[in-house]
Parts: sequence; structure tokens; C-alpha cells
Amino acid sequence: MEPPKHRRMTTQRLAILAAVVEGGDHPTAEEVHERVRQRLPRVGLGTVYRNLTLLAGAGIIRLVNLAGEPARFDGKTEAHHHVRCSRCGRIEDVVLPAGNEMREWVSARTHYEVTGHRVEFTGLCPNCKQAARRRT
Repeated sequence: MEPPKHRRMTTQRLAILAAVVEGGDHPTAEEVHERVRQRLPRVGLGTVYRNLTLLAGAGIIRLVNLAGEPARFDGKTEAHHHVRCSRCGRIEDVVLPAGNEMREWVSARTHYEVTGHRVEFTGLCPNCKQAARRRT
């Protein structure tokens, strides 16, 4: 994606960025919209989508695409992966040791020039796991 032409941090853009970063979670565009409307009641969903795309394209936030899930946004831009609860959809960050070693291992076996990777773990979060135990 090309870098955005305008990087001026408008009031709306700052509110959108804050909604992603301050939550510490991985909100969808709709969730970001709801958060921003608490500060700026007249902001439109289209404005939120455009600015999320712009912020992700500039590397200020990360776009997180997980299998079978709507796009989410992450305020942490350093290299990390995610674990997703298959029951409630909760997403948390996971930092794996030796990320570059994984790339080298794959590259050596496939002869690809590996330029990136993404790992997604799935399972039950502690809350859903506890709820499942109570039902049995």
C-alpha cells in the first residue's frame, strides 16, 4: 500500500488513533466508530474506515486479518502474533521467540525469500474455558 498523501493529524484522526491504542484490544472498525462517537458524536463510519486505512497504511497502527473474522486494528506496531478465542472472539497479543529463525528455517527448506510471516493461534480464552468447565 502506498503511503498516505496527507499525514496531518486531524482531530478526527487523533480520536480514531486513540480509540485503537487506548483500548489495548483489537477493535473492529465498527467498535472504533462507537468509541470515537463518545468524543465526536457526529463522526461517520465512512470517516472512521478511511482514517483507519490511512493510519494502517502509514504504519501507525496495524491491520489484523484473522481467518473468518472481520478486520481488526492493533495499536501495537512491533512484530507480534495473536491468539484468538474460538468461542467469544477475544484476541490477545503473543510474542514468539526467534521470529527471524522461523523465517530462516522456512527459507532454507522452501528456497523462498521470506519477507514476512503471520502466526495465528486459536483456542479457548480463560473465561470461556472456565465457563465450559462449569457446564460439565
